[in-house]
Amino acid sequence: MKFISKFATALLLLALMLSVVPAAVQPAYAATCNWAQFVADVTVPDGTSYAPGTAFKKTWRLKNIGTCAWNSSDVSLIFDSGEKMGAPTSSALPTTVNPGQTVDITVDMTAPSSAGHYFGYYKFKSASGGVFGIGSTANKSFWVEINVTSSSSAGYDFTAKAADATWTGGAGALTFPGSDGNASGFGLKKDKPKLENGIESAQAGLLFAPNNVSNGYVQAAYPAFRVQSGDVNTARPLVMWLTVLIIRLVLAP
Repeated sequence: MKFISKFATALLLLALMLSVVPAAVQPAYAATCNWAQFVADVTVPDGTSYAPGTAFKKTWRLKNIGTCAWNSSDVSLIFDSGEKMGAPTSSALPTTVNPGQTVDITVDMTAPSSAGHYFGYYKFKSASGGVFGIGSTANKSFWVEINVTSSSSAGYDFTAKAADATWTGGAGALTFPGSDGNASGFGLKKDKPKLENGIESAQAGLLFAPNNVSNGYVQAAYPAFRVQSGDVNTARPLVMWLTVLIIRLVLAP
């Protein structure tokens, strides 16, 4: 019983000692002040392909999850590591971002001149609070990721060549581009289409819909194209060796 009593007394003393440890030794106060959260790639999703030397705009959407406002006079975006892609070393924020608010930050970039897989890593810098970023400790980078294709690649872009295709549907022949909402069916080219996740794509795409009846359909038959080694196809069809590729959409009953 004496041993148990002494042991309990020792635990009580230890608890009292821990309770009076100064709050100053607790970590991460800086992360609480300046702390970012990645929300979305507004443009240039990871793995976007570009030809060498192509200029593009990268936009991130980030949220201020700290307790301090990001004033444009104090906080800036900075290049941290990786491939710079012609971007500036630092960029001012477009506006003041208060705690809880999001901001879209755009940087002009240029794809490198050599084919490859490239990453560029970024953080924020506060003149009064140092460098910070995302993650549980506010010190991780967010990034841009692109693929640069060989300049010798022939490439086939179904979106760019949609006007060369023969468009038909359940209601007969169609012209391209058509009219959005046409009950006979239509096909359109969309610059910067909005994806299902609500993010706007930097690459153009095709929007097409069948005639508005059960088993309605719309299709595009492209001219013959010889596929060679090294060619890049932006639509990634399953059957690349067909002399005429038909893309068809059918409206189920």
